[in-house]
Amino acid sequence: MDTRSSIERMIDAACGIPDGPPLPQQRKIILLRCPVCKAQQWVAPDLSDPPGTSVAEARCPSCHGGNDEVRFFDKNGKKIVEG
Repeated sequence: MDTRSSIERMIDAACGIPDGPPLPQQRKIILLRCPVCKAQQWVAPDLSDPPGTSVAEARCPSCHGGNDEVRFFDKNGKKIVEG
């Protein structure tokens, strides 16, 4: 039985998650944000994202200026230090 609300199903569909009973890893989405222009988009997490990531910050294609660093933040806004 699918216990998701209609809003949760819409968010899943927008993120490319197929309709039907969700798998645990499908329920998580993160906010991808550009630190320069502040553009943002909800996306499915990448397998390389550190555990606990809620926000990933990286320059968008319009603002890309040679700095390819991606910064990760947890749900409280605290930076996640890798390694």
